[in-house]
Amino acid sequence: MLGALRERPLGAETLASLATSVTAGQTPAQSDGDLLLLLSAHPEGGGPVRAMLQAMLARNESDLAMQGRIRHVLAQTL
Repeated sequence: MLGALRERPLGAETLASLATSVTAGQTPAQSDGDLLLLLSAHPEGGGPVRAMLQAMLARNESDLAMQGRIRHVLAQTL
């Protein structure tokens, strides 16, 4: 499902709703790879994108490779 959203524009309301779910821990950590791909396609998403990336950093603290990928995308956010 997340892959299908990658090619579509995501509005502020959609990003905020997704951020609420991610930051509340309502998305499985197993989906973080797909979520990261989605967020990397929307660096203009601002605060909601940064919040999701920060939440993903926190829950992937033992996966250094994933943390590096997340930090790379985080550095590209506007």
